[in-house]
Amino acid sequence: MKLVLSLLHSEGGFILEQRKHVDFVSAIVFIALAAFMILEGFSYHSQITQRLDLAFYESPGFFPVIVGVIMLICSVMLLARSLKGGAFKENIEKIKSGAKAFATKQTLYSIVGIALMGTYVFLLLPFLSSLLPSGMGFIAASVIFLVGIMLYLKAGHIVKILLVSGLVVGISYIVVQMIFRAPLP
Repeated sequence: MKLVLSLLHSEGGFILEQRKHVDFVSAIVFIALAAFMILEGFSYHSQITQRLDLAFYESPGFFPVIVGVIMLICSVMLLARSLKGGAFKENIEKIKSGAKAFATKQTLYSIVGIALMGTYVFLLLPFLSSLLPSGMGFIAASVIFLVGIMLYLKAGHIVKILLVSGLVVGISYIVVQMIFRAPLP
């Protein structure tokens, strides 16, 4: 019976340590998110007050600031609770070891793929859509993105990649724009 109780106690201690580490990481992430929300809320307020004469509590930035402040307070409390007993160094070491385990070739492929998608959505698509006539920016950006991602993933010979990219974007354009009559970005 003592063996079972000691095993349960030791596993409970392990679970508690894991929870403290998760609380530490979560608190850091939520502090950053809260700071972003507060800054964006004040940014909304300053943008609106340039056009309209509104008090802060009337502007659309008021609610994000309130939510951000509440989130910041709760996150700081969570961070303080996770650091009880001087666990800061242990948490940093766990983060470093987790980062080393995370740094694999497959993870790198995923990160580059996400970066390519972000480039497509936030840079390439808006830029080409502003330069080219309606719908053509979407077509050009999508073909460039598909060719780029397929080349990165070594999906085949360049002729095959160009053919598949053109067909996928062409069929998407026909279905979305012409059949469903939905606007493209």
